[in-house]
Amino acid sequence: MKIFHFLFILCILILSACVTAPTATVVPVIDTQTPRPTFTITATVTETPPATFTPTPNVAPLPAGSFSPILYREYVDRFYSFKILGGVRDGAWITDDDVVQQIRYDQPYAVYSSRGFTASAAISNIDSVEPPYCGSYYVGSDLTDDSSVLFGFVQGWQVTTRPVEDIAADSPVYQKAVADWLIAQGMAQPEVDITRILRTDIEGDGTDEVFISASHFASTVMPVTAGGDYSIVLMRKVNGSEVITTPLVADVYLSAQPEATYPYTYVLNDFLDLNQDANLEVLIKVTRWEGMGVMVYEVKDGSIVQAIKEICPE
Repeated sequence: MKIFHFLFILCILILSACVTAPTATVVPVIDTQTPRPTFTITATVTETPPATFTPTPNVAPLPAGSFSPILYREYVDRFYSFKILGGVRDGAWITDDDVVQQIRYDQPYAVYSSRGFTASAAISNIDSVEPPYCGSYYVGSDLTDDSSVLFGFVQGWQVTTRPVEDIAADSPVYQKAVADWLIAQGMAQPEVDITRILRTDIEGDGTDEVFISASHFASTVMPVTAGGDYSIVLMRKVNGSEVITTPLVADVYLSAQPEATYPYTYVLNDFLDLNQDANLEVLIKVTRWEGMGVMVYEVKDGSIVQAIKEICPE
């Protein structure tokens, strides 16, 4: 029996030795001495540039022979409109009708006051909404500025401005100058009523001119005039050792009897270079019996020329 047990155990041992031992799984060894790659992430921050205010439109001047309408606003209406006050083409003044044939609504316009550039604006055609009034044409705009007197031009138009000084209307020097001029026209004892006095260097020659508007009408409610009535705009300019007084526009009434003349009243309004010649034009506001308008004068090389006259009705 013992021999049997011994043989059984021996067989088991022999069988165990014949079985293949399991293969070990080799885990790769990580070399902890080798440094791992490093990455530097750099954030590039682009700062938003600060807002800048540009007092004048940054555009190239228009070439010689260019065209621009002259857009004029004296008050704000529901279209923020501008009146077409003629225009300039090839250095020459052109009419409203000529402007309407050439004006473009798909380009920016620059708006000026007598103090300089005010804003850029877009314009629109409103004739289909309201037909031309009293022979005048108007364009709408997106400019809500309520300044009293503004002018618009094609952007790039070269507009010259110069300082303008408002002088007190009761200045004795200019009261006497107006009286002397009226007496020279045949008015014995004129009543001097100055409405405005402005001083500026209109030609840019270093010598200031003084402009005076004055009006007197005995009747303020009827369109009649009589001897002693007048409405004038005078320019005083130094010429050598003397001061020359020259009328831009003057209506002087000497009739002994009242007459229904429907007179104009002229008042100095503003100065601005409208036609790119670096000389300032003189803008005169005109009122009359149930009407109003604008007149523009050039003063150049000793001569005075009426460039624009639009008065409604006339």
